Amino acid sequence: MLYLSSMTSHPRPCRVCGLEWRPTRFDALTCSDTCRQRLRRGHDLAYLTAWPPDLARARRFVHEAIVFDIQTYKAVTAMARERRVAHKQQKRSVHLRFNPDFAPVTSPKPRRGGGFIDI
Repeated sequence: MLYLSSMTSHPRPCRVCGLEWRPTRFDALTCSDTCRQRLRRGHDLAYLTAWPPDLARARRFVHEAIVFDIQTYKAVTAMARERRVAHKQQKRSVHLRFNPDFAPVTSPKPRRGGGFIDI
């Protein structure tokens, strides 16, 4: 049950009230500001108290799968970002190290206000 196949979000149940909704963010867990506040106050999966135990357990598995998919997506994007940054830094260091035309620029007077004033 992969909810995060791409950046488009599929309908999912709200973590507090159980309402099916389509999130605008891929990592959203609640359908509204009210439910988000209730989640912060400890009413996580509150709607499952009125459900039969078998259905409640199945719905908990659905919520766990959603959270796992969100964590996986975040980890994959973080690894891709780190790889891009490392590649960019490697290209820059190779360019600076092996460029024969590169010479550090020396300025006759210090920049950013730290120098002396000639009168």
